[in-house]
Amino acid sequence: MTLATLAEVLQPALKGGYAVGGLVVLGWEDARAYVAAAEAEGAPVILQAGPGCRAHTPLPVLGAMFRHLGEAATVPVVAHLDHGYTVEECREAIDSGFTSVMFDGSRKPLAENIEMTAQIVEMAHAAGVSCEGEIGFVGYSNGENSLGTDPQEAEQFAQQTGVDAMAISVGNVHLQQNHDADLDRERIAAIEAVTDVPLVIHGGSGVPPQVRIDLAHNTAISKFNIGTQLRMAFGQALRSSVMDNPDTFDRVELLKPTEPAVTQAAREAIRSMGYRTANCSGLIGWLAWVVWVSWLDPRKEELIGRQHAQCKEPHRPQDGIVGQFKAAPAEAQNNGQDASPKRFEKGDAQLEHSLSFPNPKGSTLNLVLNNHY
Repeated sequence: MTLATLAEVLQPALKGGYAVGGLVVLGWEDARAYVAAAEAEGAPVILQAGPGCRAHTPLPVLGAMFRHLGEAATVPVVAHLDHGYTVEECREAIDSGFTSVMFDGSRKPLAENIEMTAQIVEMAHAAGVSCEGEIGFVGYSNGENSLGTDPQEAEQFAQQTGVDAMAISVGNVHLQQNHDADLDRERIAAIEAVTDVPLVIHGGSGVPPQVRIDLAHNTAISKFNIGTQLRMAFGQALRSSVMDNPDTFDRVELLKPTEPAVTQAAREAIRSMGYRTANCSGLIGWLAWVVWVSWLDPRKEELIGRQHAQCKEPHRPQDGIVGQFKAAPAEAQNNGQDASPKRFEKGDAQLEHSLSFPNPKGSTLNLVLNNHY
């Protein structure tokens, strides 16, 4: 797999009922950790260079770094400029090899925001690059207050700019450390009713993980930006490294323990995008088939099967999901015999289901699923 544009990962997400993580990069260690996390989860990822990152590292260096990671990755990787504030900055990002730019004109009057965003969309599309815009101002925790997105303005903005994705303000704020953001569901519904572009939530760290999954499955929100949650993991790991190694002065050695911690935090963030649950829905069909077979052929006292299913992932096939099931007569269960299946697994996070389907002709299908996503 190689580099992808924002549109190339968000359109499948919009249609498939999941979201993609826009993970905020501050340096080499976290960028590499994010790609490792995405590969471990088999999910696309967006590497984002925001203003803080760009103040420390020039755009040409970041572009080369993102492209190097993306071209070697086994999953789609987007090289994304986050919160570009000028045409010149967006142009430099495009010239530096970024595959996506985000122009933030949310502080500007509507007409000016539309005009400038449309100009950058035209420039980006001419270079084969995607463009994200923002309508409604997303504030900051303990800082500037948000200005919620007006659905009518969002409709006008989407139609007149041609953006590939649209960031909205619906109760989300940047730099929130706690998962207690209360998003305005009615406003989200009103916006998606009049637009057809993938929607973006900045300040995704403040949104509870289960809420992210729900929004990804049930709304047009197709991208969550995650920064604070990952920076906190990095900071905690770095503090521990320094305290545990008081005589070490080599920064490479001090930074080594941060990568596993950030990789794990990034994997958790990616899982909260609903990617696995959206793309492993084939499991439901397999389960229905198992139940149907047990009802259709009650003459068999015992049915043992193995079924291989593939996750319907848009970019690459996953390792086969392997399941075993066993149906036995009710008499066997009464005698204490084990009629449950032994294994159903995929991935790392486990979720167990115990199901029993009585057959009116004498057999009972007992099914235990140990699902690994």
